[in-house]
Amino acid sequence: LARLKDPLLQTFLCLLLTSREILALPVGKIKSLCKKRGIKTDDIREKTELVDRYLASFPTHETLSSRYNLVSNIIHDGGWKEGNDKAHIYHEPLDQWFTCEDL
Repeated sequence: LARLKDPLLQTFLCLLLTSREILALPVGKIKSLCKKRGIKTDDIREKTELVDRYLASFPTHETLSSRYNLVSNIIHDGGWKEGNDKAHIYHEPLDQWFTCEDL
């Protein structure tokens, strides 16, 4: 990571690191990653606790899936010059999906 100069790229690559790879980083680097995410580290004494707190700051599948509700979906079938479009729309009061298609 130190060879990468772009801070945005460094941050993105840190999202892809496993806990084992993060544990291999120096404590100062882990603290700087935590600082970028707004994580307080003053009360942490162990490196593993620091890594756990860093990883816990990322959204999980459960938090993401409960945050967004899909209400529509648009599909294009065919080439960019021709083809047709379909829209799937969810009607919450009926708890039912409807399909609309261009003709």
